Amino acid sequence: MAAVSHRPASTLPDLPEGSPEPLVVLRQTWTTESGKIRATLDAALQQSLQALETELTRARDFENAQTVLAYRESLATPAFTAAAASATPSAPSVPEPSDSAATDTDLARATKEAPFENSLGMKFVPVPETDVLFCIHEVRYRDYAEYAKSADNIVPNWKNQTHDGFTIKDSPEDHPMVYVSWEEAQAFCVWLSEKEGKTYRLPTDREWSHAVGIGLEEDWKDDTTPATVFNVPDAFPWGDEWPPPKGAGNYSDQSRQEKAPRDDAQYVEGGYDDGFPTTAPVMNFEANKLGLYDLGGNVWEWCDDWYSVEQKDRVLRGGSWNSNGRGSLLSSYRRRNSPGSHYDYVGFRVVLETGAPAPIAASTTPPGPRSVPGLTAPDSDPDLARATKDAPFENSLGMKFVPVPGTDVLFGIHEVRYRDYAAYAEENPGINAKWQNQTHDGFTIKDDPEDHPVVWVNWEDAQAFCAWLSEKEGKTYRLPTDREWSLAVGIGRKEDWKDDTTPETVFKVPDAFPWGDDWPPPTGAGNYSDQSRQEEAPRGTAKYVEGGYDDGFPTTAPVMRFEANKLGLYDLSGNVWEWCEDWYSGEQKDRVLRGGSWHNNERVDLRSSIRSRFTPGTRSIGSSHGFRVVLETSAPDPVVASTTPPAPRPVSGLKNPAPDLARATKDVPFENTLGMKFVPVPRTDVLFGIHEVRHRDYAAYAKENPGINAKWQNQTHEGFALTERLEDHPVVFVSWEDAQAFCAWLSGKEGKTYRLPTDREWSFAAGIGRDEKWTRDTTPETVNRPEGYPWGSKWPPPEGTMNCCDESRQAKAPSKNSPWVEGYDDGFSTTAPVMSFEPNKLGLFDLGGNVREWCEDWLSSEKTFRVVRGASWDDSDEGYFRSSHRHQNLPTRSEKRVGFRVVVELAPPAATAP
Repeated sequence: MAAVSHRPASTLPDLPEGSPEPLVVLRQTWTTESGKIRATLDAALQQSLQALETELTRARDFENAQTVLAYRESLATPAFTAAAASATPSAPSVPEPSDSAATDTDLARATKEAPFENSLGMKFVPVPETDVLFCIHEVRYRDYAEYAKSADNIVPNWKNQTHDGFTIKDSPEDHPMVYVSWEEAQAFCVWLSEKEGKTYRLPTDREWSHAVGIGLEEDWKDDTTPATVFNVPDAFPWGDEWPPPKGAGNYSDQSRQEKAPRDDAQYVEGGYDDGFPTTAPVMNFEANKLGLYDLGGNVWEWCDDWYSVEQKDRVLRGGSWNSNGRGSLLSSYRRRNSPGSHYDYVGFRVVLETGAPAPIAASTTPPGPRSVPGLTAPDSDPDLARATKDAPFENSLGMKFVPVPGTDVLFGIHEVRYRDYAAYAEENPGINAKWQNQTHDGFTIKDDPEDHPVVWVNWEDAQAFCAWLSEKEGKTYRLPTDREWSLAVGIGRKEDWKDDTTPETVFKVPDAFPWGDDWPPPTGAGNYSDQSRQEEAPRGTAKYVEGGYDDGFPTTAPVMRFEANKLGLYDLSGNVWEWCEDWYSGEQKDRVLRGGSWHNNERVDLRSSIRSRFTPGTRSIGSSHGFRVVLETSAPDPVVASTTPPAPRPVSGLKNPAPDLARATKDVPFENTLGMKFVPVPRTDVLFGIHEVRHRDYAAYAKENPGINAKWQNQTHEGFALTERLEDHPVVFVSWEDAQAFCAWLSGKEGKTYRLPTDREWSFAAGIGRDEKWTRDTTPETVNRPEGYPWGSKWPPPEGTMNCCDESRQAKAPSKNSPWVEGYDDGFSTTAPVMSFEPNKLGLFDLGGNVREWCEDWLSSEKTFRVVRGASWDDSDEGYFRSSHRHQNLPTRSEKRVGFRVVVELAPPAATAP
């Protein structure tokens, strides 16, 4: 691609002194308008160049992509800036400009070091990639007080500076304004614009991202909304470390816990203390590199945008003194609230327009993968092409790779070792340190520990290792696909793959083991749960391979201690389960693992065709989870993957459901040994519990599991003790992890698969599943939110509809923090016995009210919070009762308002690692 030189645009000659005023005005008009046109053309050029650079990168034409990048960057050089300036030279002296013209000059001159200051003393600085000046602080109490003097009938909430019982005394006029709705923030902007003769407004969500430093990492297209935009991971306003360093901002901290405690409040981990119980005076913490204060913490800040295409809620950014969780403190986190809502942790910041907005470049195509320095076309690498079983390719870590017929990759002959992962960890400080643990079931590895497979790594950790190794070696390393793994273990040609086949549905080859077809395994077949484990690393629940099999290792073994298969691959059976690239099913919830481990003993778990499945973030049983990598040798064969995940499989398509489950209907539910009843929900392959898990159900579990957290026994809430039908009330004070343990116990007891419902299944149960629009990248946080309540479309709810924070609650169990639904009385002060209200049309009770219910899913890709659906006896906010509303909660947290409901799978249980 040829280099391009810059040539200044044509300029007008200077005017002689004493030129007639109309000529001076005409020349100045040309200068101004041509400057605007140039700015528009420059922005369009940048946009086109960025798209071209992306296109060339995706085509792997890195040389020309670099040329375009260099040219694009040159447009911002001083030389080019000077050339641009010469295209629109300044005019000679003209008559004294008007006041507004002088003011525009003030805006243009504003810098971080010399902000523009308005008549209220609010200061504004420029933010690159935007056409506004940002106020360096949130709108203060003193600023809003000036507005209130001239405004009629504004809601007086804004005057309240007592939060959670703590009254602000230090510099109250400099604290950020709270208890203002989005609508009131807009009214303030209108007033300030009229007062100052300029355009003040709320920042857009995208401008706010540029202000906090992540704007260029987001991927905006024409149809992108704050709900669907890429959320930049691991970036906080203060940097990338967690927990926040001292002085990072004003959050829910130790000072709050000491001076403004609340029963349901949580605090930033690590004993963080910013010194303020509630809000802080603005600018008490360090500014960011643009000179902006409090973009993290103090108060949530209203933005101009709707959160999603539904146009129901407005966006808030930045966290507050009430925030504590890692996910909610990320720079990319969006909160959303209805535009009329008021909260003591919500305020706003304003921006000042400097002129006609310049277009912000947005790529018309998603960016391609980042180029790896030195990467060559794989099929041109002679070292890879020459690799054989007898002469493997060896990389810089000493990992060896051999070809597998039917694939376009070289397979690592062994699982990734402790030493390999240690090399990665050395160059990536701050990664999760659990991988270093080599003590399992009380046994500490001593023989060649660096050659044991690395464990306690989740699928995401394995992906990060592959990315690091690819960049280090200039080649493409990745996890094997499920299908490649089958070819490596010798059953790939017997499986029946079609376009819609998944690892869940593929034909499972029977009676084939990595060592052959005999059972139990012959001596030296691999590392399983054996006699050595029983002797040196016993566990109460462990079982062992029949026939006295002994491989000599209590837990993991050094890689390659057992016989290789005919392709030269070791440990495809036993040692550790190995993560694969694929989703297990069309639901895209769990990733695939293959091969069994030192934990396993059963015949079914040692077959070559067995699949385990876990969420990509799972580390909780990771002492048996590791991985193996493959090395691409040429463009991989396309594997058909649906662009949108299918809806849950219809009941009619299932094979061999248990007869008693298959016969269940709304009128004749399936009933288990605890007396819990289950009914079908169309478009799912589960039966739903018609009621929330009761106190009596959980008591049966607790009886067989002494030592579990006893908080579930508490049936006194807000000072009101339940006295009637105690065993029929929903159990509360159970965490997501507690609910999982209950499901595991019930599954073992009943011989069926009980679990929490997925978020999507819950939507079908509530009647809104068909109205939600799920795509490949959708999460419960980003899915669209249909309107409506479990009982219909009316608010407040009709009499006898559900159990909420009502007149009975106010009379018998009042709380100073809880408003109630006025005029509605369900007759219950706190929880109600399950099934006290009318079921929905599927025969399901209490999907709105009584207790909020845990679901299986993470709320978002950040994997910080689990989803909770439905409202509770403690709720009164109309938005909480919408069937589409999602709450969020840490999986370890238990609350008085949160319980759970279970589902039972119609299909036979899928095998999972112990």
